[in-house]
Amino acid sequence: MPINFPSNPTVGQVYTYNGRNWIWRGFSWQAVGDYGPTGPGSNGATGPTGPTGANGSNGATGRTGPTGANGSNGATGRTGANAGYTGQSIAVAPGSASATVVSGSTTETLIYSKLVAGNTILTGDIPCIQARVLKTNTNGNYSIRLYVNTSNSLSGATLLGLFTSSAATNISVLMQRHLSVRGATTRVVSVALNAVTDITTGAGGQNTVSDITIDWTQTQYIIVSAQLVSASDSMTFYGSISVNIQ
Repeated sequence: MPINFPSNPTVGQVYTYNGRNWIWRGFSWQAVGDYGPTGPGSNGATGPTGPTGANGSNGATGRTGPTGANGSNGATGRTGANAGYTGQSIAVAPGSASATVVSGSTTETLIYSKLVAGNTILTGDIPCIQARVLKTNTNGNYSIRLYVNTSNSLSGATLLGLFTSSAATNISVLMQRHLSVRGATTRVVSVALNAVTDITTGAGGQNTVSDITIDWTQTQYIIVSAQLVSASDSMTFYGSISVNIQ
């Protein structure tokens, strides 16, 4: 039986008939060997790694966070001439020409005050407060008091010391008190002690002290008051008030 080749074949087309293969060469069919089954071929060796690509561009910078609040500066320490303490006078009053004169009254009167800035006196300091007053005439006794207050007033003031004269003829006095700053409290001799100074034999006993709450981180006023027994006398703050830090 003759082979019935396909009409209009394409170049390279294979035709199989009765177990034989022919391939169209474009002008005739040419017999070729039989095609065996197609087997899987082995993979070729892995080619070399290609070059690394260029780095990508950096991303945009993120937003800056809010700036934190600045911390407060610590207080500046005092520098002493000798290691361990500083001696200084931090408050000096003018002479009698500009001081208050108490006259014609027996009411306790603020006769002088001096502002002490906050953090001037520190824990561990031993301030010495001194004030000199002068009385004219000798009609009666008088009392001098030292106070501390956050305002320039006797109202609400804290008593630091008291002296009441024992005779009308005692016309001049230099009153003195030493303080021991212990943090939240300040130690003084008993505020009931009637003496011009706390440097006495009987003023240093352990039963004659008072612990007073004073916040030296705040502005404080050291205050001197005078009270006359006789309105016919007069009294003047004379000289100076000083706070010496030992």
